[in-house]
Amino acid sequence: MRRFFVFLLLAAMCLPTTFATAKPFSFAPTAMQDNDSQERRTLRVPQRRRRVRGEGRRGSNRGIGSAYSRAGRSAARGASGFGRNIARGKPIVAGRRLGRGMGGFGKHTGIGTARVGKKVGRTTRRVFTGR
Repeated sequence: MRRFFVFLLLAAMCLPTTFATAKPFSFAPTAMQDNDSQERRTLRVPQRRRRVRGEGRRGSNRGIGSAYSRAGRSAARGASGFGRNIARGKPIVAGRRLGRGMGGFGKHTGIGTARVGKKVGRTTRRVFTGR
């Protein structure tokens, strides 16, 4: 019973201070708040840009250099995974990591080589046919 009265006394002491420190809520914005928010609000209109051929989602990362650089990154990722797993004593996982990295290396090297071949073929055709 004594705990109840102590709790009631504490609540009675805290309740008035809670109401005294709370800010009154108003639905109407004050002039100061209205000016503040207007200054911060800016409407950014996107600029219209003419699309350039080869630009955009379809043309991104389509170059020969990007394919070869992806090949190198894939090989490096496989080699670092290999070393990390060998150090941890997991040779089977290490071999899998190395194999996947080398697979990506071969894939992207092939893609880059195909792009080189296409570019050489197109350039040669233009030289001989004039198109």
